[in-house]
Amino acid sequence: MEGRGAATLTAVAEHLAQRQHNPNGLDQEQFASRVQWRQAILETTSMLTTLSERGGPFFV
Repeated sequence: MEGRGAATLTAVAEHLAQRQHNPNGLDQEQFASRVQWRQAILETTSMLTTLSERGGPFFV
């Protein structure tokens, strides 16, 4: 796979890995929904992926 396809696949893999990561240990029960919890995690993450910078959520 070359070019844009490879770049897209890399961005998706990086984004999915980041979505599994909760660097500040935010408790999901403190938020009204999973989407709000994920948004809070992304707001407190120092290094966002390309897809995270675009917003979301992205459902796969």
